[in-house]
Amino acid sequence: MRILLFLFVVSSLPISAKTFEIRGFKNASQLIWDDNFKLHINEFFGSKSKQYFWANEKISDQVKAGFSGAPDQVKALGSNAYIVSACRHQSCDEKSAYITNGDLELFAIIAYHCENNSGEIEFCSDGQLVIFYKNVSAKDLLSNHLINWKDDHAPKAAVVFENIN
Repeated sequence: MRILLFLFVVSSLPISAKTFEIRGFKNASQLIWDDNFKLHINEFFGSKSKQYFWANEKISDQVKAGFSGAPDQVKALGSNAYIVSACRHQSCDEKSAYITNGDLELFAIIAYHCENNSGEIEFCSDGQLVIFYKNVSAKDLLSNHLINWKDDHAPKAAVVFENIN
């Protein structure tokens, strides 16, 4: 009886989230207007909050805001990997990006509110690339593409990895 109960509980657990398929989209504007992509962002970040673009806001809302300005095209990187990015409306130095290979995914932002060694948030003129991951394999396999993307937009920005689990 315990085995059956165990099997029922395990089979009732949610299946791990899939990545979002971006190949069918032309650019970041099409993507951020897609309700399923916005839902995917919300599910990826949950209710976690931290100051990147502004204080007292969910990370998911800040990432979505980073897709609200001038869009970049969805770009194929090879090995079934695709990246898309945009800048924040009326603040194009701040940006969001999403990369996936169909099995793994990362989100990233370029922001100018940075955490100092004391854990306090302060303005950093060179900015920082924050790479958000849930899976270490995604971080290891895909983050170099985001670092290359950062180098095109904010070459002096520091690179920070944030585990969202």
